[in-house]
Amino acid sequence: MELQEANKEKQFLTRAKPTQEVIELASRLSVIILGGCYMIGLLITNTHLARYGVFHLNFLQTEYVTSGALWVFLVGYVYCFAYYLIYEVRRVYRDSRKEKSRRVLAVLGSVVQGFIALGVLQIALGVLSNYELKTYFEMFKVVAVLTWNVVCLWLASRMFQIFLSKLVLKEGESSTLAKTRAFYENAPPQWLIAQVLFVVVLALAALSGYAIEVFPKLSPVFGGGKAQVVQFVAKPDQLGTLAQMGFVVDFKSRRLELLNVLFETTEFFLVIPPDRFEPKGSFHSMRIRKDLIDIALYHRTN
Repeated sequence: MELQEANKEKQFLTRAKPTQEVIELASRLSVIILGGCYMIGLLITNTHLARYGVFHLNFLQTEYVTSGALWVFLVGYVYCFAYYLIYEVRRVYRDSRKEKSRRVLAVLGSVVQGFIALGVLQIALGVLSNYELKTYFEMFKVVAVLTWNVVCLWLASRMFQIFLSKLVLKEGESSTLAKTRAFYENAPPQWLIAQVLFVVVLALAALSGYAIEVFPKLSPVFGGGKAQVVQFVAKPDQLGTLAQMGFVVDFKSRRLELLNVLFETTEFFLVIPPDRFEPKGSFHSMRIRKDLIDIALYHRTN
């Protein structure tokens, strides 16, 4: 009996071990993915806020994760679409068994699939921006920026692959990879440092383009940085303070004028100052402490 119980326990542990390994691997990948999205969102958000003279670093700002995840989704979609289209066109032209007319039809079919994918992306961007992106020019501009992100990341990944090629030697590797390995093994340290800086610059260029051209047009509900129209209801003892700051305050309802909120934290609202604030152009944003506000009324924007 003791031997049977020991065998059963051994079988149970043998079966449970792969499950535990899968759980551990999934947890590690989750941490890596969440950490990557957080860092990407942090860079995107602060690049956007830098245009208004603000830098904010808060490790408990969960919105950074959603902002990074949105970027990964959009860039990943464009990358998969571009990769599939290029792969299909190259595959058709390399297939010598097909007649020329069939090749042309196959290429046209791939192009039609590409337009369908662009239509799906257009619908997604419309939803993500609360249908602010209405014209084809605006859509084309966003797609162009996302394509620029894909190109920069592709170049950066190629450089990263070169570094990995020095560490990992696979049997039957291509002659191009072997030549690349030999070149980098004999290259001076300054050249390797320059390549690392080149990868960093490419990554920052991709994120900066997205933060400036795409991020401000997408709804913050989905991880974008579009300004929200908000009307604050001030606390009774703070009406005079807000009026002295220059805001239009209705002392009866305690409501302030409509303001565009760029960013929100647990401590303050970052708002765009009204045009009448003088001297005009001397500052680009204002912080309103949350302890001055009783209620925030969010208005729907189209």
